[in-house]
This record gives sequence, C-alpha cells and structure tokens, in this order.
Amino acid sequence: MSDEARTLQVEAHDLARRRALERRARHSGTDRELAFLLVNDTHELTPYRQAVLWSSTRGVLALSGLLQAEANAPYVQWLKRLMRSATAGAAPGPAGIKHLYAGAVPPELAREWADWWPAEALYIPMTAGQAGAKANHELVALVLVRDEAWTDKDSTLLQEWLDAAGHVYWMQQRARQGGWRALGTGLKRVLLGKPGRAWWKGPWWLWLAALAGVLALPVPLSVLAPGELVPAHP
Repeated sequence: MSDEARTLQVEAHDLARRRALERRARHSGTDRELAFLLVNDTHELTPYRQAVLWSSTRGVLALSGLLQAEANAPYVQWLKRLMRSATAGAAPGPAGIKHLYAGAVPPELAREWADWWPAEALYIPMTAGQAGAKANHELVALVLVRDEAWTDKDSTLLQEWLDAAGHVYWMQQRARQGGWRALGTGLKRVLLGKPGRAWWKGPWWLWLAALAGVLALPVPLSVLAPGELVPAHP
C-alpha cells in the first residue's frame, strides 16, 4: 500500500470515529451525559492520560475516570486556580486552541504541575453555538494532557469534534434556561393573576399558603451541654 493510500485510510478511520462520537453527542439526554462523553470517549480520537471539562462560571464540570468531581479535592482546587490563570481575560468566542505548559503559568502553580499533570496540555474551547454563552459570559473548554507532544493533526481533529459537541452543549443549555424561564413565567402568572399587577397584590390565599409552607419547614436545633468521654472497655 502506498503512503498516499495509507494516509487516506487513516483519515477515513478518523472521520468515522468522529462521526460516531458526534452521533452519540446528539443523542445525549443531558449536559452531564455529554460532559462524561467528552472527558472519557474523546480518547477514541487521540490518546491522552487525563481530561478536564472546564466552565469559566461553574468551574470543573467533569474529570476523566470519575462520575463526579469532588469540589474540595486538592487536585480540583489546583485545577481551578490553573484554569482561571490560563483563561484570564478570555471571552466567549473563537479564542482557538492553546498549548499549556508549566513555564507559562505562575510559579506557585508551576511547582505543583508535575504532581498532577504530565508535560503536554491542550486547551480546546467549545466555540461553536455560543449564543447562550455570551449572555452569561461563560467559556467552556476541554483540556487534555499527556506525555507526548500534541501534533497539528491532533489539534485539527479535536477542534472539529469540539465544534460539533459545542452545538449540542449550548442547545442543551438554552433548553434548560428556557425551562426555568417558562416555570418562572407560570409562577408569576399564578401569583399575579392579571397582567401588570404588582407582586404584593397577589391573591390573599396564595400568600397564606406560602406562609403555611414556610412555617412547616423543619428547623434543626442543637444544644450545648457539659459532658465527659469515658472508655467503654478501659
């Protein structure tokens, strides 16, 4: 097989794998399912050791190999500081792929780099379909790390995959925001009744029901008292 034929075969395989991932992304029911797909199944396109899905407004959304990231874990806390430093001044839009490395971050973050990450990190923003992101100034990106250097082929393949996943992600965000907006509109209609009525002029029985609901909420209490600890089996 000639080199040209081999190259075409590799490109065809890459395209098939990417199309399969895009199909699974479109069928993901929630943004949480999509986040899990991004940090774990992107490995089918190119190898990496760890993956992080990052939001500039919500922090770490997902980590590869974990069902849920522990917000207070030392690794997650370091990631938050690192990503805020790496994306300082960035705004939603076609910011492009960035290569991150220890020498490009503040010294206090660089000192811990080798404890958490290998040498090569690639930052790929989800720039496609960001109409909903501009409203709340959210920037979402996938960060992949490994020991080997990232190639131009890797960058192109990953950018195309994130472009498709970005459309799905922002559509899910708009749908979720629209659901909350519709709920708020419905509650407002019930509470106010007539259009243009002030919120404090709602029906008296609704306010009575709300007061009863507040009074029914459980309130935990604690009492401090002197005590002594003694061994059960001295």
